[in-house]
Formats: sequence, C-alpha cells, structure tokens
Amino acid sequence: MVRVPARPGPPLRFQLRPVAPSLRSFLATEAGGAVLLLVATVVALVWANSAWSGAYDDLWSATAGWHVGPWSFEMDLQHWV
Repeated sequence: MVRVPARPGPPLRFQLRPVAPSLRSFLATEAGGAVLLLVATVVALVWANSAWSGAYDDLWSATAGWHVGPWSFEMDLQHWV
C-alpha cells in the first residue's frame, strides 16, 4: 500500500458561507418560523396548482425507507410526513 505524505502547513478547512447573523436570529424567533412556514405553504400551493403539478405529485409519492438484510420498511413521503 502506498502512503501519501501529509500536506505541509495548517489543515484545510472548508466552511459554507455563514448565514447573516440578523437573518439567523430572526428565523430563531416564533415570528421568523411562522414567516418561513407561510412562505413554504404558498410555494407548495402555487406548485401544486401550476403546470408542474405532476412533479409535485411525484414528489409526494416517492418512497423512502430502510433495508437491513431481509427486513425492509418503506413508505411514500406523504405517509412519512
């Protein structure tokens, strides 16, 4: 087996751009959560009643679950939610 030597210098650190502190503190409040939920609801209603409603139905009928050996547990997304 070939070992690759470590890169000299400090270790590399990858970070996602942090969310603005004011936005993070607003979303942590009840009002921020309510606004986020309202926006998500409006987006879902517009999506479900648009020309792309088939994709919306496909999303809810997508299956998710787990398989361990001979056992499996799988339901569609609508049942999980």
